[in-house]
Amino acid sequence: MDIPSLRDLKHPVEFEELCVDLLMSLGFDVDWRKGSNTNSSPADGGVDIIATYRREDPDGTTYDERWFVECKHSAVPAIGQAEVDKLLRATKVQDKKAHVLLFMTSGFLKNAAKDYITVVRRDEWPLRVLYWERKQLERLIGRLRSGTYRSASTSNQTTFFLQAMSLLSDDDVQVRAGALETLEHVGEASTAMRRTVISALCRYLRNDCRRRDVDDAHILAQDILARHITWPDRKHRKEPPATFWEGMEIDLQGALLKNFDLSHAHVTSASFKNAEFVGDTWLADSFIAENLSFEGAQLNGEFYFSGSEVHGSASFSGAYFHETSFFGRSTFKYDTHFIDCRFFGYASFVSCDFRGALSFHGSSFHGSAEFTSLKVAWDAIFAKAKFKDATFELAEFGDIVNFSGVYALEEDLNLHGVRVATKLLNNIWPKGWGELPEGNGMAVIVRIPEGREQEFRARQKELRMKYMFSKDAKG
Repeated sequence: MDIPSLRDLKHPVEFEELCVDLLMSLGFDVDWRKGSNTNSSPADGGVDIIATYRREDPDGTTYDERWFVECKHSAVPAIGQAEVDKLLRATKVQDKKAHVLLFMTSGFLKNAAKDYITVVRRDEWPLRVLYWERKQLERLIGRLRSGTYRSASTSNQTTFFLQAMSLLSDDDVQVRAGALETLEHVGEASTAMRRTVISALCRYLRNDCRRRDVDDAHILAQDILARHITWPDRKHRKEPPATFWEGMEIDLQGALLKNFDLSHAHVTSASFKNAEFVGDTWLADSFIAENLSFEGAQLNGEFYFSGSEVHGSASFSGAYFHETSFFGRSTFKYDTHFIDCRFFGYASFVSCDFRGALSFHGSSFHGSAEFTSLKVAWDAIFAKAKFKDATFELAEFGDIVNFSGVYALEEDLNLHGVRVATKLLNNIWPKGWGELPEGNGMAVIVRIPEGREQEFRARQKELRMKYMFSKDAKG
């Protein structure tokens, strides 16, 4: 197929012709609404192209997904909120409703249009709204010219998968990008191939960094992965988005990842062991059904994990957090380890809920650390940890607490209001702090006045006896 370059196109109709060719090559059945030989296309009802794409359900049932396409040929950002509204209105007057709205432009979308599309996606769900800008179109053109594209709408997905895999080591970034998009189409067309496709994307991200620096193909692989394992607003939206692939396992051990955004991820398990993260990393409001590992990871930007849930064991042991790290409001259902970690920026564990044991043994905090309202159901180990400025106000511990060998100045630790379950075994608190029983099987942590340690121990013993006899009397 002889595909022209975008810069060679002079008229809007030529650009629409290119869009038609691209869609047909991607496996769409296309109804082009041109209807004239003028330089502009008098689209039917405001829709330039109506295309259908064959999808397949897990039980093998097929159906046609209807796409309404708007084409804009411009060297400047030409699509704004008005154009989005125009296409949205056009979908409401057609005899058949759209499943997907697509903007194809040789320029770029205005930022206001992208923000508005985000709102439309939420308000008009399950209607999907997509846009392909100049960069995506040039990538598709490169694939068509090189012959690397294969439609993933046919039944022979394994063949296309193997062909794409053979091209992932190519030196040409466009060839590799084409292969990655073919893998995505394979997964979209066949639910049975989705785990295999995700595994292939992870393997590419693990191995690609050993051969070259992060390039457009590498970023594309990250984007494809994120697109299919994220479920925004999961707690309030019962049905996942159409792009979501369920039950995926993520293995990115040793991978190099740049500005990696997996916010709202929903996966079976995830391993980022010894991975290196360049730029900021987002995994906030995510759900990991089984185990999670960041062991030995290098996080060189800010790290966002707030509001996430891990229902298996979790380990961040040996990880280096070079900038601010946010874990607030996260829930960890089983044992969680932060052994020998290094936190070089502010670290927040505010209102975290650890329902198993927790260990920060040997970890160092070079910036402020906030554990306010922390909850730990089982053992909490902070032995040999180093703190510069840490607060544990209102934290609650359900079992043994061990601060033995902690390195911190007295003014660098704040344990006011900490509560702990009273046990037969003694807890080990930082120097200058101790626990006073308060009944109901709990004790409160207070600062021991300087020079009054004996008086404090006597008061502690008195309260223990009081609540012990009180408990016996009730029994």
